[in-house]
Amino acid sequence: MVPNNCRGILDQGRVLLTESIFRESCGGLDPRLVAGALEGAGILRRNDDQYKAKVSIAELGIHKVRHYVLDYGRLFDGSEEGGLQEGEPAAEADNEEAPTGLVMLDQD
Repeated sequence: MVPNNCRGILDQGRVLLTESIFRESCGGLDPRLVAGALEGAGILRRNDDQYKAKVSIAELGIHKVRHYVLDYGRLFDGSEEGGLQEGEPAAEADNEEAPTGLVMLDQD
């Protein structure tokens, strides 16, 4: 089970964010516009017509729960622009060595 103070999940090269955390991460910008921009940059993954994708992680008791799913390798590729570089095939942008685990927020 995912702890209450979990800010996100890193799993198999994906950063999973709940709606509230994604909204907070947008820093006051319209979350739909941010999601659209991330999708356009090849960072946001979705598996149907909604920006949030259905995700299952049996080890954490998550079964078909919608999260914003960001590609870790494209999000943290180290360039100033982020995302894919011009002419770069998508397969080479994936970071297979991305960490896996929970991103926790320290409680004050």
